[in-house]
Amino acid sequence: MLNSNSIQKLESSLSRAWTIVDDIDDILHYVGDDPFFTGMKAEHQDKLMNLLIGIKELAEVKMSKTWTDFEAVNGDYYKYLRASQTEGEDEEMVENLG
Repeated sequence: MLNSNSIQKLESSLSRAWTIVDDIDDILHYVGDDPFFTGMKAEHQDKLMNLLIGIKELAEVKMSKTWTDFEAVNGDYYKYLRASQTEGEDEEMVENLG
C-alpha cells in the first residue's frame, strides 16, 4: 500500500539517482583536466566530451520528467489522503448524530 513513508523513500531514491548528472559532469572535468588525457588527439577528445555531454543532457531530461511525474503522483496521493480523512470525519459525525 502507498503511504507517506513509501513516498519519502521514493523521493530519496530519485534524489540519489539524479546525482548521475553530477557524476557525468565530474567525468567531463576529469577528461578535460587530467594529465592522463594529455596528448589525446583533439578529435578523439572532442568526440568523447560530446558523448559525455549528450549523456548528461539525456540524464537531465529523463530525471526532470521522472521528478515531474513523482510530484504529480505525490500531489494526487495527498489529495486522496485529505479527501479520505474528510470523508471519515463526515461519517463519524453522522454516526454521532444518530
